[in-house]
Amino acid sequence: MTGKEKDTVHQMRTEGLSCSAIATSLGISVNTIKSYCQRNKVILGEKKIKSTAHIEQSGSSNCKQCGKLILQSGRHRPRKFCSETCRRVWWKINSDYSQMSQLSICAHCGEKFMSRTDQRRRYCSHDCYITDRFGGNACEQRAV
Repeated sequence: MTGKEKDTVHQMRTEGLSCSAIATSLGISVNTIKSYCQRNKVILGEKKIKSTAHIEQSGSSNCKQCGKLILQSGRHRPRKFCSETCRRVWWKINSDYSQMSQLSICAHCGEKFMSRTDQRRRYCSHDCYITDRFGGNACEQRAV
């Protein structure tokens, strides 16, 4: 659609004409008129709405990392970061591994170890797992 056709659609919708009446008068598909009106928030009998109106209504927020203003679209979950780079930097700085770590005791040797990856971990090392599971010395198992 051309700019002139778009303005005509806005004008005709504010006058109260239906999408099918607009389509026949302009020679454009009814579905094109409907989708254009939906995308641009053109409502029957109301004045022309700017395409950025939905952004202004839903508000804005600031990036958690750099503080840059982020315009929210209102159609999706609110954004917290202005870019992928800011998101990665913020999580790198603010991730607290101590909360994810758990102090455990090895089932074979009895030593204490910190487990960050899996909270169900039972052994401090692969050698202790092999020795406890299959018996014997871990070094002997590898040599065979």
